Amino acid sequence: MGRYLLKRLGISVLVVFLVSVISFTLVHMLPGDPAVLALGSEASEQDVEAFRKEYHLDRPVAEQYVIWIREILHGDLGDSITYSRPVTACLAERLPRTISIGLPALILSSMFGIFCGIVSAVKRGKFVDNLITFVSTIGLGAPQFWLGILGVYIFGMKLKLLPLSGYVAPSENFGQYVYYGVMPILILSFGLLASVSRQTRSNMLEVINQDYIRTARANGLVEKSVVYKHALKNALIPVITTIGLQVRVVVGGSLMVEQVFNIAGIGTLIVSAINGRDYMVVQGCVFVISVFIVLVNFVIDLLYGFVDPRVRKSWR
Repeated sequence: MGRYLLKRLGISVLVVFLVSVISFTLVHMLPGDPAVLALGSEASEQDVEAFRKEYHLDRPVAEQYVIWIREILHGDLGDSITYSRPVTACLAERLPRTISIGLPALILSSMFGIFCGIVSAVKRGKFVDNLITFVSTIGLGAPQFWLGILGVYIFGMKLKLLPLSGYVAPSENFGQYVYYGVMPILILSFGLLASVSRQTRSNMLEVINQDYIRTARANGLVEKSVVYKHALKNALIPVITTIGLQVRVVVGGSLMVEQVFNIAGIGTLIVSAINGRDYMVVQGCVFVISVFIVLVNFVIDLLYGFVDPRVRKSWR
């Protein structure tokens, strides 16, 4: 198992490195001078040159990357050109807002998505299956901004049950956090739930037609035991992969949901940084998101072994 862990860890480090190189290069290929955008078109040439020197923008891209990596190894993601503050401070302010919306959405979508997928597979061809399939299709096809606007119109403007926009941190007032966060969380979880539900249904249908499931039923095992103990466990690996792919929403944020509900999360931070050519913010956000996602995928690789004994054998 130690060899397997070292191999996966090495691959994870390589992926983070490649992502950092590609994102750094692409950001510097964007048109426009960040110094001029930050100081304004009427700034003097001396001020612009001093600004470039302060943020190392006067050096070659490769040298800028080496400086950036060296600062990261010392725990410094650099300073924001637009906000004139450390990038870590910007992330510390924005990232918790995104996580407080994305994490509940991921948990709800995973729980109810697996449950709906199981029910849909067990009740294949019946009304419940058709209903869940229909709703899942809508969830996969409907744009999030459209669902958000529809939710604001129905629950905010017509029924006046929920606020139109805004955000309150759970540490400040948990009741207000739930009140303001319930609609963006449900909108964000709708598409994730549909994806998990479809994947669970597809794998459950494949598993419950296997010979060992028919044998378990023929031996008189209770149907719940057959479904949850034998069938579900063998159908979970692709579902875990699907859930792992959705973790990017937790830390990367959903730009559409944040814009519709006026939540200043990391998604809006990245967009504003790209528009303002704020290299440090874009690079810092991409780096943190990539590290988080790679770590989650590393954990998912370990979960495969706990779910499937065949994977554990490959560790030896």
